[in-house]
Amino acid sequence: MKTPVVVLALLAAAGGDVAADPPRDVPRRDVSAPAAPCHDCVLVVPDHPVGLLVVLHGDDTGASEAFLDWRDAARHAHLALLAPQCPADRGCNGSWWRWALSDQHDPAWLDAQIATVSRAAQLDRVTLAGFSGGASYLASWAPAHAGSISRVAFVSGGYPATDRCPVRPLSALFLIGSDDPMIDPYVRPLAEWLRTCPKADLTWRLVPRLGHAAMHAALRKGRAAEVVTWLVGSR
Repeated sequence: MKTPVVVLALLAAAGGDVAADPPRDVPRRDVSAPAAPCHDCVLVVPDHPVGLLVVLHGDDTGASEAFLDWRDAARHAHLALLAPQCPADRGCNGSWWRWALSDQHDPAWLDAQIATVSRAAQLDRVTLAGFSGGASYLASWAPAHAGSISRVAFVSGGYPATDRCPVRPLSALFLIGSDDPMIDPYVRPLAEWLRTCPKADLTWRLVPRLGHAAMHAALRKGRAAEVVTWLVGSR
């Protein structure tokens, strides 16, 4: 088995063990690993990817830290992993949700990065997760893209960023710590709004005695694997 090909725009080395052989029913994809499609984005494509996981960073970190939060979970699930950096050359100052509210926001930018990787790696299954401000960006992006995606995970973030319900089925997972200050003013209102949408269904998971920043460590210790298992649970 070949070692996974890692393409890193920002991170010098991803580290970690080689993923186990994929199940026998996973089709072989002998394609060249694509380059990261955007500046400071981080991408890893294993030998046998069965889908693409896209993860959006929070305001407190960037793409390289988001990549580390999700790297092991994606590898064990045989997923390609793309961590896009909110694009400074398009007016983003490091905050996905603030960029979405700005006059410089390009609503097609994220779609283009996903399409570039999916096409190059020959992947037709895409799932997304966002942390904090990245989750808040997905609060409007995901309902608008129901149909092209069927599942999205809001981790320690999200707020009611749109009043347009998804027109196709969309499943949403909320993962947040009980001590996270975002839970009552922002995240619960988003979940309550989505519950009013006929095409949406929700899974709510509360981590006891966990604060906002502590979720990074929790993701690396197994919460990311929990989220990924949920994301790929329906094929």
